[in-house]
Amino acid sequence: DPEREVRSARPAAAHDPGTLNRNYAREFPLEDPDFRKQFLVQRYSVTRLLEDLEGGTGVHLWCSVRRSGKTTAASSLADLSGQLAVVMQTMDHQPHQSEQNIFSRKVEEALFSEKALAPDFFQSIVSECTLATTAFDPKDKKVVFIVDEYETLFGLIESSVDRDASVRYTVALPLLSQMVAFASRNLLIFMGQRPDAHLVLSAQNQLSPLVRQYNFPL
Repeated sequence: DPEREVRSARPAAAHDPGTLNRNYAREFPLEDPDFRKQFLVQRYSVTRLLEDLEGGTGVHLWCSVRRSGKTTAASSLADLSGQLAVVMQTMDHQPHQSEQNIFSRKVEEALFSEKALAPDFFQSIVSECTLATTAFDPKDKKVVFIVDEYETLFGLIESSVDRDASVRYTVALPLLSQMVAFASRNLLIFMGQRPDAHLVLSAQNQLSPLVRQYNFPL
């Protein structure tokens, strides 16, 4: 019966496996990430970047747009071999995760005080952050110290020096030099969106020439 064949063909066409009736891209967290599903994928380009960093030292800068997976990828460093103590800190205020603001609080206190920076200031912060956020003793493992929203760090340094010129010599330059010393044996990773935010106090900044920038793979 030709009419019966037409009627049965209609439901079959509606379930054609070659037809995509649902727009899955709409569910990616672009506009309201707090209320949409999160999609996690494995990316070979990110894996290769992490593997390259695992055995190294130095100062590295990851730049890309927001919500491109930088923080998730950085956290994965700890899972590659178990030999690294990965310490996440952010310059963005985190009221519900205060352990991620230890570094920002200490640096702000130092920049706004009138005291000269202690010789072990940065290393003591790294030790405190490691003990607060991981189960490792910082003396036993190589540390990957990650500073997210790093633009705020260097903005604070620059504005503090503009406010009080003596801060350049008592806090700012000593802090940058201590970061250089730390990075000679460990990994220091800055994450943000601007590739040039670290270019402050250029005449005496020992850190900036060592920064190796990566265009983080989206």
